[in-house]
Amino acid sequence: LKISNIDSIEYYFKSEETKNKPIMCHAEIDILPTVLEFSHKYKQYTHICHVARKSEMELIKQAKKINPYLTCEVSPHHLLLTKRDDKLYNVKPELQTIEDINYLWDNLDLIDCIATDHAPHLYSEKVNNICYGFTGVETLLPLMLYQVKIGRLTMDRLIELTHTNPIKILKLSPDY
Repeated sequence: LKISNIDSIEYYFKSEETKNKPIMCHAEIDILPTVLEFSHKYKQYTHICHVARKSEMELIKQAKKINPYLTCEVSPHHLLLTKRDDKLYNVKPELQTIEDINYLWDNLDLIDCIATDHAPHLYSEKVNNICYGFTGVETLLPLMLYQVKIGRLTMDRLIELTHTNPIKILKLSPDY
């Protein structure tokens, strides 16, 4: 759902229905401060999807100091690709700069998951600019294993980011 009305957003954060489930937000820079405030205020488990910008990560970094209910993720393309004018690279949030990429890598200890965009589209849809996203499921592992190979990431951390933490965040196992 795309919700831009602050009252509607707050409703979900204070609702009893959501108390034991994470609210998963594709919250870009414009709405992110509000989401972080509500997460802390209502002690609501909140997962920020597809963090792409240094400015977003800076806000999350500060919020995590006081909010134990907050987790976040990045996508492989936001860790590895920079902004392009080519329509085939249309994603939401948009690809960013090398400065943003480096900041995400430098703060990987605060990132809880690496998750794909899982958005397959036809070539005709991409070139006509009517959709956003990459598939990613088939490329996440080889791309991240290469990051392990070059020393940017450890195998244990990769397992944590792609397996262990998603299970904990989504409460998919009785152990968590």
